[in-house]
Amino acid sequence: MSNERKHWALLDEHGLIYGLTVYQSLKAANKALQWCRNNLDSKLRIVELKVKEQA
Repeated sequence: MSNERKHWALLDEHGLIYGLTVYQSLKAANKALQWCRNNLDSKLRIVELKVKEQA
């Protein structure tokens, strides 16, 4: 039996996960994105990741 959980990450313009960080909530990802927009000169976007867990 497998469960699927959602996580979110910020991707840079090259498609790499920024800061190698994965967030457990969309709210946390949005906070990180806002901080990056205020403090960095980079183009980031939020993507949803689906993680399958197998028991």
